[in-house]
Order: sequence, then structure tokens, then C-alpha cells
Amino acid sequence: MATFQSSDDPLEPIRGVEAFVTDGASSEASQSAQLLAMTAYASGQDGATDIQDDADELGVPQLSPRPDLLELYAEPGRLDDITGLEIRHYGESPADLWDGINRDRSVTTLLALLNTLQTSDSDLVAVSAAASVQNLVRGASESAVYRGLNSSDELARGVAEAAFGSARPPGTNPTSSARGTKEQTLSTTINGTWGLVDDDGWYQPGSGLHGLLRDRLSENLYSESDYYGWSGEYSDPARWVAAQDLLIWREARSEPEAIDTVYAHSHGGTVALNAAALGQRIRFLVLLHAPAVPRSAEEWATIRGNVRRVVAMRTRLDLVVLADRFKSNSRQKFDAAQLPHTPVVRHWREREAWFSHSFYVNRANWDRLNLVNIVERESSYAAPWPG
Repeated sequence: MATFQSSDDPLEPIRGVEAFVTDGASSEASQSAQLLAMTAYASGQDGATDIQDDADELGVPQLSPRPDLLELYAEPGRLDDITGLEIRHYGESPADLWDGINRDRSVTTLLALLNTLQTSDSDLVAVSAAASVQNLVRGASESAVYRGLNSSDELARGVAEAAFGSARPPGTNPTSSARGTKEQTLSTTINGTWGLVDDDGWYQPGSGLHGLLRDRLSENLYSESDYYGWSGEYSDPARWVAAQDLLIWREARSEPEAIDTVYAHSHGGTVALNAAALGQRIRFLVLLHAPAVPRSAEEWATIRGNVRRVVAMRTRLDLVVLADRFKSNSRQKFDAAQLPHTPVVRHWREREAWFSHSFYVNRANWDRLNLVNIVERESSYAAPWPG
């Protein structure tokens, strides 16, 4: 999976207003995370409890929802009106407006900051501001959205496509017809949403990470040319179709009904959980940057009955997952009561713990952090399904 920054260096979290007075990729990512997190607070999504601890570490002001004001400023022209008023009161720089938000915790000041930053020189900041504006008052700048969708910055494209949908046609499903010989048991990888990433094929047989997983963890990791894949279309119906296809693909290739291990990135994790909700048994599930999509209590109960053990790897305030919440109402963390799992997340003091949507599909990071040992231990706790 391609990384979402222009260099190999991790993006460093820049706290509070400091992100708005300094330059560089880390400042831009920190600004974007703050905008998306403040918007999550202001939109009243269950208090955004899933992001609060990470947002606090980043120094994000916590706002209370004001649906009455948001409805008022959704009217044409009102967003520019309130921006002018707030600038006259607090000052015209983003740092001035951030200070106003931090002091008065006003949703209207947040709207002014977002509106101002839709014209940021940074594609990432501009599209994050546009995604936030669209979520709150449906007034996203078309120019900012276009810049995001067509940016040379992969993280900016990821945020744009999570919030507004892909500008590219979905890929094709490489799943082929049934083979003559079935495996005794198999494991598989699942790609994420094509629209969220420019994919270098981490999940494909022959890739560095696929080879590591097969050599060190899952000898039965499927490695033929008709490996499982799905369109990656950014929609809930497409992910349910993909889940049904996974059941069909497994039945054609594996004698046992259960899949041994699934490694799934982004909404590929949603596909895996959808398949479990449809009855597919999975011994061990490794989720890589997967957003926690809301489900009914009955659906979660079915999933718990069909998945033996789960590891969920994530970064803090993953910008793509943050943007996805505005479209899918997803969260960055899974509720352990709904989906018992072992979380894998770097300490917040580590620079590499933040913002990326591709950190855990990078072979070098698996090698450097000894992730194989963590996954191997967790896998050993998951008993195989009978038959």
C-alpha cells in the first residue's frame, strides 16, 4: 500500500495552535486532524468519544453541538457572513481563529476557521476543511474538493475520497471461476477501498508484505493468481456484495467451511466483518486501519459467534478514517463489548503513531516493530474451527 506522505519520515503531531503557526507536512497533517476532530465534536456524533483521548493529546478544543446554529448557517451566503464577523472579532489568521475557538468554544468560530482554510495552500488542509464544512453546513468549496480528489498528495486524495467519494471508476474483481482442486484450509488478504488509496498491491501474492505473512505467519495464505479481491467501490452495498463474493470464493477453493486467517485493510475489514455477519467463520482476523462501522446488536452477536479472535491495528487520528466517519458514521476504535479484540497502537509520544492510513500495510514497519511476534502470539490463542 502506498504511503500517504511524500517522504519516508513519519508525520509528527503538532499540538494545539502551534500546528497553525508552523509550516511543513506534520503541521498540515496536524491542522487537518484538528479540523476533522473539532467537526466530529460539533456535529454531535455521540460526543466523539472514540477520538477524545487522541484529540486531547493533540490539543484539540472540544466543542458542544449547536444544531440550531448549524442549520442557520447552512443557508446560502451565511457561511461567508459569519466568517467575516468572526474575523473582525478574533483576527484573520487561522491561529487567531483557533485561539478564539479555544477560548470561547464557539461553533460559529469553527465555521469561520473551516471556511478560511478551504483556500489553504495545502491540498490536505483545504480538503479537510471542505469535508468538515460539508458535514456541518453542506457548503464545501468545489475547488477544494477538486484539489483534494486530484492532488499529488496521497493523503489529501484519501481524505477527499473518503468524504466525497472516488473520482475514479472502481477496479475489477480478480476473483475467477472455481478451481478443480480445493485447499484443505486457507488464509487470505483483503484489499481496502480503491478510492481511499493508490494501491501498490500489498495484498497480492509476490508483494513484500504478502510474502512476509506467508513465510512467517500463514503458510496457507492463498497465493494463486485467482486470489480474492473486490471492486473496492466506496459504498456500503458494494461491501456487502464483496462479502457475499468472499463466501463464494472460499467455497470454491477450500474444503473446510472456515477461513483460517484474514488480513484486511481499511474497508476490506468491513468486508470481512460483513462476511462473518453472513455466516462465514473466520478463525483469526487482523484488521489494518479498519473503520468501525456501526451495526445492530444482532449483527455484532452473529459476528462474535463466527470470529474466534481479532487484532485491530490503527494509528491515532487516522485522517482517512476521520473523514470516513462523515460518510459512514464509523469510528476509529471498535467497541470491545461489540467486537472483542486486541488493539495494536503506538504510544502517542511516537511520531509514527499518528495520522497515517497505510502504516500497518508497510512491510518495513512489520520488520522494524516485530509485528509478526504480536500477531503470532494472538493467533496462537485462536482455536481452529471443527471440520
